[in-house]
Amino acid sequence: MTDAFRAAGLTHILAVSGQNVAFVMVLVAPALTRLRFGPRLVVTLAVLAGFALLTRFEPSVLRATAMAAVAATGAALGRPASTLRVLALGVSGILLVDPLLATSLGFRLSVAGAAGIVVGAARLEPALPGPRWLVAPLAVTLAAQLAVAPLLVASFGAVPVASLPANLLALPAAGPVMVWGLTGGLVAGLAGDAMATVVHLPTRALLAWIDGVATVAAGWPLGQLQAGHVACLALATLAAIAARAWVRPDPWDVEQGTAPRSRWQWCVRAARGATALLAVTVLVHAAATGRGPGLIDGEALGRGAQLWQGGGAAALVVDGRAREEVVLSGLRHWGVARLDVVVLRTAAQGAAEVAATLRRRWPGIVVLGPDRSGATPRPIGGADSVAAPTTGTVIDLGGLRLTVTGNSPDRLDVNISLTESAGTPPRSGR
Repeated sequence: MTDAFRAAGLTHILAVSGQNVAFVMVLVAPALTRLRFGPRLVVTLAVLAGFALLTRFEPSVLRATAMAAVAATGAALGRPASTLRVLALGVSGILLVDPLLATSLGFRLSVAGAAGIVVGAARLEPALPGPRWLVAPLAVTLAAQLAVAPLLVASFGAVPVASLPANLLALPAAGPVMVWGLTGGLVAGLAGDAMATVVHLPTRALLAWIDGVATVAAGWPLGQLQAGHVACLALATLAAIAARAWVRPDPWDVEQGTAPRSRWQWCVRAARGATALLAVTVLVHAAATGRGPGLIDGEALGRGAQLWQGGGAAALVVDGRAREEVVLSGLRHWGVARLDVVVLRTAAQGAAEVAATLRRRWPGIVVLGPDRSGATPRPIGGADSVAAPTTGTVIDLGGLRLTVTGNSPDRLDVNISLTESAGTPPRSGR
């Protein structure tokens, strides 16, 4: 699940953020409004500190609670500040207390995402074409994604293109599920199992939607944005914002009816069209270049895992040293849309766990393993046991040929070769 959220660019939903802090403040707002300014500030700061403690002072929570504390203090003192100033003061205060937070990627992503929304969302929204109900959330998502993209590219090498549509689909459900979890969850905990099942039906539906979006979006062949793609999209966004600001007529001329409205509107449409064309070109190029190679000849996915792909088929050989997160990350890196066969080289528990994870991702996958007919079958992702082919068995799968050269209770030896149907001279490996 974590890998699916990462591939869909939705990992921020799994982290506590400013949205959670805002929902907590909404819940306590009825009590706060009945207090005077002094006690209200004390209670507000106490609630924020308690929430930060409850969530173990995660970097994103520290940023959000610091901003909320600055805003509450300014309101109590009669000196409200802009959101940008609140962000700057909150981040500066947190860094003065703990300068090492500057080294935390989570903190930097949280600050960059918040800054992108504060600075860019309102300016980006008028420059985007389309109906307001779509443009408003799209502007927020784009502003946040463009702000964090340089950090993500520097840390992970790329940003999934699927993150934009996935966020538009998942975020409308992320807010309600948190609100209902904070309110209905309390009722469910006090009422008992029977009532909890009924109360949490909306929770189950919302979580199923978010998880479904992540799972489906993780398989979209949209490619990934590299540093060049991000730079082009950032320039296109800035150009669209600048063009709209440059051609905007003076409000006095508009009021007097002397502004060239037709020319102004034409310039805005031209800027929007050019920006949209450049963005589409960048996304198409990212999708075209992000596809994995057609042939993969025994590529290592960390320790204890090797990948083969050819002729539309893919096979993975693992042993007990393989790790689930490394294998899943490697499959994403090579653009493998699905696996057909997983070969367990050994009977180690680690290899079985990797196979179980892969079978949850692709339920129809075939798992081959050592012949343990005399041992207790080990469940692999819902199956009673794995298939144990005999020595000499040959399996032709797309452009791959799997030949079993030995099978014992502790080890399965398989020779995998790329055949001529894979589009390359025959090669083999173990």
